[in-house]
Amino acid sequence: MKRIVLSLMVSLVAGLFLIGGCIAETPGETDIAVLSLEASDLPAGYVIDLPFSPFEDEIECDGDFCVVTGGSFSASKTTESGNISVDQEILVYSQPVTKELLVQVFNESYPELSTWNIGELVAPEIENESVAFNYTVPETIGPKNSPLTGFVIIFGNGDVYEVFKSTGGTYDDLKEIAEVAAGKLQKIYESGNQVWKIRVRL
Repeated sequence: MKRIVLSLMVSLVAGLFLIGGCIAETPGETDIAVLSLEASDLPAGYVIDLPFSPFEDEIECDGDFCVVTGGSFSASKTTESGNISVDQEILVYSQPVTKELLVQVFNESYPELSTWNIGELVAPEIENESVAFNYTVPETIGPKNSPLTGFVIIFGNGDVYEVFKSTGGTYDDLKEIAEVAAGKLQKIYESGNQVWKIRVRL
């Protein structure tokens, strides 16, 4: 079993230099922050709840399939029918995307959904592979008289996996947002910049 601990990867990354005395980065690589949604990428009415925030905690992995680096973003809007929230998670894994691994990422990202009412949807044709699901929040957790529903879309290209989860709204709403993010990822791969910057805590 292969154990990867980012805090010990200094010897594996060439050309590291210090920033602020505590973060080392490799120049010439692409920061995953460029893949994050921004206010201009969102439909009208959305406000950013959490700007893109890279993972700062030590990441450990036992096995061959693990997260190397990543970060998350959240936005929401209020409508007459209720609130809609959208979460984006950008994950760089140690293995390239396959449909089977996308499903594994879904199960690992949302273990609580395993006991919920979940359905698989026709996935949008974006990037190399994609999967999509809908879910209904149980009445023991959500509103009793008006079931709360949501959607999950996961797609990827190369070693980048992007997870989108919405609560409220429609599948088409989430698909529109995910397609914008997929365009950002596609541009990166078309440019040939396929090496992602890894921040290493020293």
